Amino acid sequence: MSNISTVIDTLRTFVPTTVGTTRAKYELDNPYILEENIDNKLNLGWAVRANFATNTNRYTSHHTEERSFTIILTRRVSALKVRKDSITTDVKQLLEDALLLKLELQKSSQLGIPNAIMRSAWSDDTGINSLIKDNNAIFIFTEINFLIEIKEDLTC
Repeated sequence: MSNISTVIDTLRTFVPTTVGTTRAKYELDNPYILEENIDNKLNLGWAVRANFATNTNRYTSHHTEERSFTIILTRRVSALKVRKDSITTDVKQLLEDALLLKLELQKSSQLGIPNAIMRSAWSDDTGINSLIKDNNAIFIFTEINFLIEIKEDLTC
């Protein structure tokens, strides 16, 4: 197994461990198309999505690349809350959880796997976005983007 698989598996453990399973309860089945996930998982959902990679142009005895990963956090918002403009609590909870993930990553920039990760840092987040499903269920979500420099042996 390559280090990319190790990093993905570590991130999939990192999210519920850091945020807590009461606020990140369900791993989404499809982090690439949020609309395709069932409502129950979007209620208190989370996911890890692998994005683009760039060559680090390091001349070492290893292959190194900087890969972007996105951690997605979702919450269901009742239609009543939206009408009353009282979704502030849900918004604050998502932003607090996003901050917790960013701070924890800064504390342990190699996520406990120094043989796989050279460094990691969060780059940006999307703020709060909304998703309305066909059944009129309303969800809010945020996406936190991280850049992780992954090291692979050339004999991988």
